[in-house]
Amino acid sequence: MRSTALLIACMLCVIIKPLAQKANMEQYYQTSKTAPSQVFGIAGFNTKNNWHTELRYNYDALESYSLYFGKTFSKENDFSYSITTMLGGVAGRYQGVSVASNIDLDYKNFYLSSQLQYTSFTNWKQDNYFYNWSEVGYQPTDWFYFGTALQHTWLSKENGLSAGILGSLCYKNFSLPLYVFSPLSKEPLYIFSLVYEWKSNKKNKPANKLDITK
Repeated sequence: MRSTALLIACMLCVIIKPLAQKANMEQYYQTSKTAPSQVFGIAGFNTKNNWHTELRYNYDALESYSLYFGKTFSKENDFSYSITTMLGGVAGRYQGVSVASNIDLDYKNFYLSSQLQYTSFTNWKQDNYFYNWSEVGYQPTDWFYFGTALQHTWLSKENGLSAGILGSLCYKNFSLPLYVFSPLSKEPLYIFSLVYEWKSNKKNKPANKLDITK
């Protein structure tokens, strides 16, 4: 499944990139002492008219794919913002629909980002859920940024909140973020990431957001 999703994402990069204003590919690996290791991925594209397409695997649900379409509203200045609203579907082991948004705010070397989504499953193998991942960070140089991350998941029978720290090395269009959730606990959760982001004549900014709760 992972190799198929990666192949589809690479093909989309080749096909859509000439039409895109922005493209990104994100690969995440999470591990802890007690939970099985997991791999997640995202590929996203914004056209020059600000239409957005996003492909995910193992992200909204394990052993499942997700495909989103939406619209981005953005402005770049001393204070920059980007707001993307999306509607998507989930297929694979789990089937369902999702509504989601990606919000990014930048002021000088500071950034704030937040992902919101509500996913409703139609085959009843998993609870519907509402999820939020947020980050606040500072980028003192072109090659490094750091910050804090918070994720909150609402299920019908569970309400989970987890806070962590992050740091990333950057080189040209690539970055290597590392997240550590519950760093002071006996069982911290680690997420290693490889991110590629391309923008048409625009400065790269940190990528983020990974649903690690499912």
